[in-house]
Amino acid sequence: MSPNKTIGWLASVRRHFGIVVMVAALAAGIGLLVTANGTPDADAKPINPYVPCPQWQEMHPGWPCWGNFPEIEEPTAPTPLQPSLPSAPPSAPPAQPPAGALTPPSARPAPDPCTAIIAVPGYRPPALPGQPANAPCSSGEEPRRVPSPRELLEPYIRPACGLAPLGSDVVHEIVTEIVGPLEAELGSEDPLVARVTERANFHNKECLGNKNQIKEKVWEEVRNDWYKKYRDRNMKRDRKKKWCSVTDTSKDCEGLVAVCLPSPRSKRLPATLSPVQLRNLKEQRDKYIDAANDLTYANPGSPLTRKKLTEADEILVDRARERKRNSDRATYYPPKVDTDVYPSGTIHAGHLPDTTWSGNPDPLPKFWLPMDGSLNSSIGSQAEKYPENYKARAFVPGEWIAGVGCVPQVDPRVLRAVPPTIAPY
Repeated sequence: MSPNKTIGWLASVRRHFGIVVMVAALAAGIGLLVTANGTPDADAKPINPYVPCPQWQEMHPGWPCWGNFPEIEEPTAPTPLQPSLPSAPPSAPPAQPPAGALTPPSARPAPDPCTAIIAVPGYRPPALPGQPANAPCSSGEEPRRVPSPRELLEPYIRPACGLAPLGSDVVHEIVTEIVGPLEAELGSEDPLVARVTERANFHNKECLGNKNQIKEKVWEEVRNDWYKKYRDRNMKRDRKKKWCSVTDTSKDCEGLVAVCLPSPRSKRLPATLSPVQLRNLKEQRDKYIDAANDLTYANPGSPLTRKKLTEADEILVDRARERKRNSDRATYYPPKVDTDVYPSGTIHAGHLPDTTWSGNPDPLPKFWLPMDGSLNSSIGSQAEKYPENYKARAFVPGEWIAGVGCVPQVDPRVLRAVPPTIAPY
């Protein structure tokens, strides 16, 4: 065997087992089965059957030629190396031209013929030969925008609020509708005005309702303070004032209207009223107040104003009252008057409210009430204590204060809703 083949075989053996393992095993004489005179054992095998022992020992002095190494695979003759043929380099994909070079520009939409002329709604511009007919020109209205999915879901997420909280202008309307002229009269720094503004902004920020719902929430929170403010205005008004301009909303010309029972000094009533008599008088008085407020609330911004009745107006009132009594004589002319219901012993056909407030001498049947004569006369006299063109924000139960007259009573719970705004003319 040529030295080159031997070297190649040893190289393969060294790569397989490692030169260090082989040298250590041979040095220790592990697994060697050879006699002292060099005769191999019967189980021994040549280490390299392709190289004669003398040549092997000449190549590897001191190394044995035979041994028994079960872990060593049977060596094979080295395979002559075959020259590798040069392979062709991989072919690169052909270069592509720039995308922009082959992509035509996007087609621009055809100009709208209706925008090129001053189009008359319904005019149909002529089309070019071979092109579809043009649609008629519209009236200039923009197409309706399709709402987004969020906009469609929003009313179900916050139905009371709608698509968004109220704008600042609407919030200011809530404030002015509650405080009325107090904002202009006292300024935004007034404790009541400032609190109404703060609560309206809070409920709006939390999106707790629409305009009317938020206004009612704020009203429940500020009603007592509101009532105290307006009660104080009524008590301080100029009671000698006889006339107001239609645009005057000061304390002398706009506010609450107190409705009292007959004065304790009245000579038409018993000196001492029984609880039943007192209760019946209050029920009649409260029906008057409710009817007056129904008219006041019916036209927000158009308040009931104190009118000065002419002689002709007074005649119409008296005639209407007489017709009402004659149409129900059993009620107004009973054989005996029930003094528990009518303590004065007389029954009047009472207007709800007086014509001096409603302007209607002969209203619908629901605005009439059989009323104690003393109470009806007292309420009519109380109305005359307000100046002409006085604007009623609300009618409330009243009480008599010596030296002042009939003023709104202390209890504010009589107001169940926000009194309508009295807007200047």
